[in-house]
Amino acid sequence: MKELRVALIGGAGFMGKAHSLAYAHAGFLDGLDARLVREVLVDVDAGAAAKAAAQLGWNRSSDNWRDVIADAAIDIVDIVTPPQMHAEIASAAMAAGKHVFCEKPITNDGHEAAELAIAAASSGVVNQVGFNYRFTPMLTHAKSMLAAGDLGRPLQLRASYLADGGFWVPDFGWRKKRSTGGSGATGDLGSHVIDMALFLCGRIKRVVALDRSYAHASAGNWGPDEVPDADVPDGGAMWLAEFANGTMGTFSASFYSAGRANAIRMEVDGSKGALQFDWNKNNEIQLAFVDDPMDKAGFRHVIAGEPSLWYPIPGLGYGYVDGSAAQLASFVRAIVSGTPAAPDFSDAAHVQEVVEAVARSAQTRDWIDIASASKEGQA
Repeated sequence: MKELRVALIGGAGFMGKAHSLAYAHAGFLDGLDARLVREVLVDVDAGAAAKAAAQLGWNRSSDNWRDVIADAAIDIVDIVTPPQMHAEIASAAMAAGKHVFCEKPITNDGHEAAELAIAAASSGVVNQVGFNYRFTPMLTHAKSMLAAGDLGRPLQLRASYLADGGFWVPDFGWRKKRSTGGSGATGDLGSHVIDMALFLCGRIKRVVALDRSYAHASAGNWGPDEVPDADVPDGGAMWLAEFANGTMGTFSASFYSAGRANAIRMEVDGSKGALQFDWNKNNEIQLAFVDDPMDKAGFRHVIAGEPSLWYPIPGLGYGYVDGSAAQLASFVRAIVSGTPAAPDFSDAAHVQEVVEAVARSAQTRDWIDIASASKEGQA
């Protein structure tokens, strides 16, 4: 069995904990054919790195990511730093011949993201980006039905990612400034549903949008009653989209939706039927079909599980860490088999281009074309 040693860069925070748990859980998945070693956890704060490494089961800690990348013993570099650091670390890791897993967004800049995607394609290493929601049962079930043609041709897609953290999170940290976090609700939340839509219906061709900012950068949070300045990202956005395959889409993302703790919802209407699902009920999917008799028409609830990954029957419950473990297992399988991973840096660059087009359209009120729509995507 192949042994792969992992370095987790920026791992002393929330996402470091999620990835640490995911690496531990991934080892229990069937068909992995690799032993994952949590070798080193890196954080700029040496004390925080040492504490997190001890708590989360890493062999050692470091405060110098460059030294860790130069270490010949490391096979995988997993990047969970703030996004303004992603490009430099990912580029260095690929140049050193390391396989790279990078949390989204791949960068805060679309041109830089496109350059990273080009570099990754010629690097000879496996690269993947952390859009973990596409690995949940509701998404994989929906994908299989659309790929099989069970719902016919996709006609319309509606997607939203709503949260209420804008009202209560005491400090959004790097997320509260465009200069460090990029686009706010569109980039942090909306990017997930863009990737989910990419997974189900292919790449987006053009968008037209509205957005709103609700605070100024000196605030500890994005208060809805404060006056925004130029460095404050959007707190909410809505946009229309046309996909390359002709599907129409509507999207919304918000940090200011009271009662919505982590509400992700998607609906797809096809020529033969429709599906819908909700992250807060992520072990089920709802289906309806055009040819259902009138007295039995309507949505039915179907338990969506991942028996090939976890347990032999669906319905036993599937949570946030399970999806993260499934995405890391997919990444590791690609390394072992020598095949491309998905979603990769090219997919992430497309998502970033859409995010930036939404922000630009919100300023100009014009339709914005997406150049990467014509490239091959994971549809």
